[in-house]
Amino acid sequence: PIMLVAGASSSRTPAIAQAVAALAEVASPACTYMVEGISDATVIARGIQLAADYDVGTVAIIGGGTTIDVGKAIAALVRQAGALPASADAVLSFTAGELKINPAAALSWCAMPTTTGTGSESTWNSVLEEGDVKLSLKGVPPASLIAADPDLLRGLAPRPRNIAVADALSQALEVVCSGHTSEPAVELALCAVKQLSAGIASMELDPDGSRGHLAWGSLLMGIAFAHGRLGLPHALAHYCVKYGMSHGNMVGALTGPSLRVQSIDAGVRARLERLES
Repeated sequence: PIMLVAGASSSRTPAIAQAVAALAEVASPACTYMVEGISDATVIARGIQLAADYDVGTVAIIGGGTTIDVGKAIAALVRQAGALPASADAVLSFTAGELKINPAAALSWCAMPTTTGTGSESTWNSVLEEGDVKLSLKGVPPASLIAADPDLLRGLAPRPRNIAVADALSQALEVVCSGHTSEPAVELALCAVKQLSAGIASMELDPDGSRGHLAWGSLLMGIAFAHGRLGLPHALAHYCVKYGMSHGNMVGALTGPSLRVQSIDAGVRARLERLES
């Protein structure tokens, strides 16, 4: 049986609503879980209980970063020893390292991202928001399928679109600059920067072409991010969120100054010069 996980707010846009309806028609899901608000342990625990009630075997996710984080956490935890009965405390025991995910017990999951920016569809962890604190559920097996469809970006309003793209571009640049990133992942991140930059440059003149660049660039960024590390902009932005500042806006504001600081390192400077060329 398939569980469909979708974003409650994003599913109201015509393109995504159509995709959700088509997915439901093709896959005939046993149950649907609409994610509203944040990806905290309580929301995930409710989804785990629903998945357990229907003995779900696969989780299909369509939505933004928060929705994907919730869906992949459900897939990872629903059949783990210690995860049931479903409760927020059981979920948090995995984020605290008291229990570890057994990949063999995780359900398969697939994702259709509806925003550019988070890379959640490609990473090995799920981010939980507990008040002002962000926790990471690590060791989530990768998706069986990622469908990065540019048409799903069609309903994004300019402001959230721009903030998401700034986030994606910053993450790609941070992965390029990280000394913990392997050389193949650096190559992917460089390609991501080029695609995201092309998408930004063509936003107004060629919206359809822009969405293609942004969807592809965001997917490449997520894969690179799964094999690298973030840097100063995101480290500082997480602290700024505690004071009511927008994550995406802060990342955009911090990327330039942070790269200047990081470029003091000769290795980082060489990678940035390579990107410039």
